[in-house]
Amino acid sequence: MEAALLAGGYLLRVWMVGSYMQHVRERAFSTPTSKPAGAAAQAAAVGRLLAWKIMLSAGALTTLPSVSWASWFYSACQFASL
Repeated sequence: MEAALLAGGYLLRVWMVGSYMQHVRERAFSTPTSKPAGAAAQAAAVGRLLAWKIMLSAGALTTLPSVSWASWFYSACQFASL
């Protein structure tokens, strides 16, 4: 239940940010309003967005241990020298 609620909140946030950015683009650059896409096209776009977010998050999480080991090692050496 909690996962469904969090996923729904995230999708609401994605929709709100997307509509805000579209309005800013229309006002700032005087671009014409795009014709509304169908429900299937919107669902596909949100799916692509979520896929990219998951891939980038997974990439960031896998590189974190390989980058952060140096600071842990330095801290351990400093602690050992006390």
